[in-house]
Amino acid sequence: MWISRSTFKIPRGSYIINKQLMKNVAALYLERILRIASTFITTVLFARFLGLEGFGELSYSLSLIAVFTTLCSLGLDEILIRDAVKQGPLANTPAAAFLLRLVASLIIFPVAFLVLNITSQQSAYGIFFLVAIILLAPLYTIEQLLYADMRSRQLAIFGSVEICLTLCFRLFLIFSGAQEVWILFSYLLESSLRLTLITAYAWKEGISRILSHKVTKKSAAIALSEGMPLLVAGLAVLGYTKLDQIMLRTMVGAEEVGVYAVAVRITESFYFLPVILCSVLLPVLTSAKDSGNYNRLFDTLYRFSFYLGSAICFCIISFGNELVTIAFGTEYNESVTYLKIYALSIPLVFIGVASGKWLITEGLQKHSLYRTLAGLSVNILLNLLLIPRYGGTGAAIATLASQAMATFLYDFIFEQTRPMGLQKLNAALLRNTK
Repeated sequence: MWISRSTFKIPRGSYIINKQLMKNVAALYLERILRIASTFITTVLFARFLGLEGFGELSYSLSLIAVFTTLCSLGLDEILIRDAVKQGPLANTPAAAFLLRLVASLIIFPVAFLVLNITSQQSAYGIFFLVAIILLAPLYTIEQLLYADMRSRQLAIFGSVEICLTLCFRLFLIFSGAQEVWILFSYLLESSLRLTLITAYAWKEGISRILSHKVTKKSAAIALSEGMPLLVAGLAVLGYTKLDQIMLRTMVGAEEVGVYAVAVRITESFYFLPVILCSVLLPVLTSAKDSGNYNRLFDTLYRFSFYLGSAICFCIISFGNELVTIAFGTEYNESVTYLKIYALSIPLVFIGVASGKWLITEGLQKHSLYRTLAGLSVNILLNLLLIPRYGGTGAAIATLASQAMATFLYDFIFEQTRPMGLQKLNAALLRNTK
């Protein structure tokens, strides 16, 4: 059985989200809370175990891996979910996405290994373990099919199993004094465990059969053309969230990256919260496009995203000093300044993720590209100006400014995106869109 169309129907004249959707959201949020706790524990342990320079090298390597894995996605995540909902078992996009990602991962794998081998101080075995994550890229197609089929609770269960097993393995590595190469292996294990469970479940339920559809040149070309703006946009987002660490290492040194990475890890551990919510809601938003509930759904989504982000930001700023000192030790005290600046971007990121779904449902993917390129341009310029003089503080300011440009200020430049900007502003001011 594939997608039940009734799952995505919203009652006319009502924007009450059905119980299944709420259960999916609740399950994924519980899984994410568990992941945040696990990420925080391992970040603290790795930062203490590896020291400033070693933790800086690890953060630098992971930043590059994030860029390469995004390249392998080809920007097809949301396109795949959208088409699976609209076309059901007749959709050609999943099979095309799987094949295209497979080809992309095989091409990018040796390139990534060469780049990391030249620029990183990690061992060859450690680099291989990190780069091998790229080869798993095609399997994320199956994860998106489960999102489209409203199987989010199952995804949450698989994620929870993976988190617990990976955390236990990492605790064993730390307390047994294992070599650094095994810490790098733990990141490959983290990705492999979850995707293996997801793939086995999809195979058992017959959901993966859609991947056996014949892929034509036309379907592959359409998928590539639709995904390309989102791919470049995704790379641009990574640019202004990861480029600071890469530039810091080049312009200042690995130790500065180690201190700065603590602030980044703490802040970015919360970024998955709007991503989960919006991924679960995308099928509903797509189905509601032509209903009277469309604007009200986005009003609620924007408002929830902004105030959830603001609450997290307030907590980090209020307790950041105690958090860093107690968890990481006095050698990371400089991270507090970076953390408080970086945390100001959380509400912007949350509402930016939500507005990205509006661009998808409106077919305005090109603006996802343009706004992130605008943010990237601001980030590069400010990094070049501020990092040589202010180090990590300058990098944090550059990231905050680039987020403000990409997630809010850009909306008011073009007529097509102005309604989105006004709706986000109204949501922040607790006003509904007319």
